Amino acid sequence: MPRFIQPPSDFECSYRDSCPHLDGLSTIWVLSEYRRSDDQYQEHLRIIDLFDENLAKAQEHIRKLERENAQLKAKMKAMHMRQFKPNRKLSDKEKKQDVTKNLSSEAYPQAKKRGAPAGHPGWSRPKPSRIDRTVQVVAPEICPSCRSDRLTPLPEIIEHIQEDIVLCPRTVVTRYLHGQSYCHCCRQPVVKAAKSEILNTPIGPVAKAAAIYLRYNIGISYRESATDI
Repeated sequence: MPRFIQPPSDFECSYRDSCPHLDGLSTIWVLSEYRRSDDQYQEHLRIIDLFDENLAKAQEHIRKLERENAQLKAKMKAMHMRQFKPNRKLSDKEKKQDVTKNLSSEAYPQAKKRGAPAGHPGWSRPKPSRIDRTVQVVAPEICPSCRSDRLTPLPEIIEHIQEDIVLCPRTVVTRYLHGQSYCHCCRQPVVKAAKSEILNTPIGPVAKAAAIYLRYNIGISYRESATDI
């Protein structure tokens, strides 16, 4: 006897809510999940296409940045090498061209670019050889960065040497011994500035003010004013 392909119109399955062929799952729930899976599959395909598009744009942007970086490196190297003359003998023709260039530059002088040329070694003020006074700075109780009071004092002392001037004039070298606290919000050790102290600078506020006065009111360069001070 052949099996029915379609059930009778008045047929009601007694296992609709718990089908033994579906491990006891509801047939209505399984059918709804089956229909919903197609929508999810199409959504996943759209997400994958969007990721592929963003990845292609990012790779193209990276290639563009790499090309720009290579061009900037080449330009910087050329500018750096331009500061130094080649170590070779000049021919008579090149000597004449050099003399003509020097004469034209003397006739039409150009303004000299401020600052040292590229590759020039840096200059910094020498460290003082004496300490005139020492100031003990207690560890901060409030974080100067985030204003948090969740601080834990640390045993390590940070030494900061700052050179300033008095209007006698005489330089006064102050050593600040900072107590530290650990800020749980910033996740780093923090210190606070003492009176008349500028953190992380070797020159004090009076010396800075005097250097600015000598530079802009008197017309002395920063290096000469630093040497005089």
